[in-house]
Amino acid sequence: MKVHFLGAARTTTGSMYLVEVNGRKFLLECGLHQGRRDESTERNRTFPFDPRELDAVVLSHAHIDHCGNLPNLVKQGFDGNIYCTHATRDLAVIMLADSAKIQQSDSEFVSRQRARRGEPPVLPLYSPADAEKTTRLFVAVGHGRPLPVTDGGSYSVLPCVSPADGSDGSDGSHGGRARKGLTGRDSTGLCRQDAGSTLRRFIPTLGGYR
Repeated sequence: MKVHFLGAARTTTGSMYLVEVNGRKFLLECGLHQGRRDESTERNRTFPFDPRELDAVVLSHAHIDHCGNLPNLVKQGFDGNIYCTHATRDLAVIMLADSAKIQQSDSEFVSRQRARRGEPPVLPLYSPADAEKTTRLFVAVGHGRPLPVTDGGSYSVLPCVSPADGSDGSDGSHGGRARKGLTGRDSTGLCRQDAGSTLRRFIPTLGGYR
């Protein structure tokens, strides 16, 4: 199993991790990078891999920095399944439709500014049609149910419930969130997104536990 950290590394936005298992490739998260306009536009439009080569996407929850670039992934050729919990699917449908409207509005605003300088217009990252096409690829699975996503590799979602008092460092806003259990022929991994400050103290690092 190989894991490539392509987003949310040394930053807190644009989550995206490419996993290679038994000759297959799938993506954990496909979030929008949010920051300075020029940098964000370049990072969001360009993937460091060919979306057409992906076998599947696994999504932990519906925050835009985790799912917001899925329509662009689909626009560039991805047509596989997007696995997530039922709650995440329901929320992502709304979030992506809203994000597409924002993309259009933002591109129109920037294009008007560029027109005053005699510059060509800019296109939105993706359209409402791209967002709608993306939602048709969602496959909702129940907590703890193993689901094969590659030959010899399986995926399961595990309950990830945050206490109401936020004692795990979360803010309680991650509706439908799930840990992702990843099992290959010779290896097993667990991915927990948006770990709170309390939980991070117990995450093993190269130097031991924090």
